[in-house]
Amino acid sequence: MEQINRIELRGYVGFTHMNTFGDSRMVRFSLGTSYFYKAADGSAMVETTWHNVSVWEGRSDVDINDIKKGAIVEVVGRMKGTKYTTAEGVVKTFYEVVPYSVKILEGKIQPQCSF
Repeated sequence: MEQINRIELRGYVGFTHMNTFGDSRMVRFSLGTSYFYKAADGSAMVETTWHNVSVWEGRSDVDINDIKKGAIVEVVGRMKGTKYTTAEGVVKTFYEVVPYSVKILEGKIQPQCSF
């Protein structure tokens, strides 16, 4: 059986941070996705999850300079975990999305809910 590591996200960009490594540039940004549902008491609820995304310049069809706070972005890629050790000696894991495809979309995202 084949293993699968694939994630598809569409949401709003939060923070952005541009990094330069020699001649290469990359942007790290947060992407917020929301899940809408009805609580037990009937009230509308929104659960927002923030995802870390890293895009290297030239590895997608989008100009990384166009990824700005508030933009609607669609990302298709894989999850990657990176382990690191804190100054206190605690081993932690940082998860991020490494995209195969990034698109900047126009308009607004319509909530998908059944209530």
